[in-house]
Amino acid sequence: MAQKFPPIQISIPVKNVKSNQHVKFPDMITIIAGNGVYLLAFNSEIDQYEKALFSRNSGLVDGVYCGKDLYLFKHNEVIRLNEKFEKVDSRKLKKIDSIATDDRNVFLSANGFFIALDPELNVLSKVSLKCHDSNKNAHDILLYKKTAYLLDNIIYPIFVFKVDISNPASMSISGQVEFEGINPHLDMQWINPAKGHWNIVESFDVHGGSGQIAHIFPLNGSGKEISQQTLYERVIESKSKDKGQKLFAVTPIPPVWGVIRNSEKKLVFSFIKANGSKLKFIKYKLNNVEMIDGIHSLFDSNISDSEKITLAKHGNSNILIASSAGKLFHIINTSVKPRIVFSQNLQSLKINRILRIIPH
Repeated sequence: MAQKFPPIQISIPVKNVKSNQHVKFPDMITIIAGNGVYLLAFNSEIDQYEKALFSRNSGLVDGVYCGKDLYLFKHNEVIRLNEKFEKVDSRKLKKIDSIATDDRNVFLSANGFFIALDPELNVLSKVSLKCHDSNKNAHDILLYKKTAYLLDNIIYPIFVFKVDISNPASMSISGQVEFEGINPHLDMQWINPAKGHWNIVESFDVHGGSGQIAHIFPLNGSGKEISQQTLYERVIESKSKDKGQKLFAVTPIPPVWGVIRNSEKKLVFSFIKANGSKLKFIKYKLNNVEMIDGIHSLFDSNISDSEKITLAKHGNSNILIASSAGKLFHIINTSVKPRIVFSQNLQSLKINRILRIIPH
């Protein structure tokens, strides 16, 4: 049952920034966390987000909104909640790894299949992701127009898939690529329709070190890899600094913004563009890098390989960012030069491990 909190006077907050432009923030934010799902509402009197609803549900992995309802999943169940975070329905499935929506239907990768569900959780169709006698599962789903782009994360060999979802009641595989490498892991993906590019970041971990490689494939069709480039490289026995920059998070649909870690192990906010068949990172030094309630900004503290960064777009120019640890939350406005326009320490809300942020 959802836990309700005292009513909050809700208004869309407006902040004045140095350029004298008004920046509209989301009045509500849903946070999916390891211990449940939170609805935060902005309180303009204290200039902070406060807890408006909380539904305790341990073991959550991720979730999305389809219409007004929230669809969450654990590894063996998908759960539908209404606007009040009350359970409407659920469906048992085995080995669920990821979820996505086109705001009409819900798509899952589970137990070696890519599955389309209607809003009532009825199965519309499913396609097998079996390759080389192995049932593959996608840990990341990107939907664009009539195609679902899937990143596999089951033991070697690793595959990526394209699925035609033009008719969710009759889906079909439209392309697949096998990744070769030693201990590969597919971290993230994004697309560049203007260039016809599908970008995939692979990380590897071998005896002598680790690193990240960016691969570019054709967005449409089943053509061969266009190019690849090393983003980051660490040699374990070397006394020199790590080479390049490690990518921690991206926004999957253009304009593409990302968070990288530089050689000083500091996070940097970047705009990612294609320069021919190579990626170019335009880095920005953000304002407001200061202590907030005794805790450094995300962009002024060291970050480990195990930390996760969550990004979400709000409108055309706001990027919401938080670390999985749940200490700090920023809103970055990108309308002119990227700048932090809001920061809050979320520790008082006792959020356990942020998995996804969804602005309203």
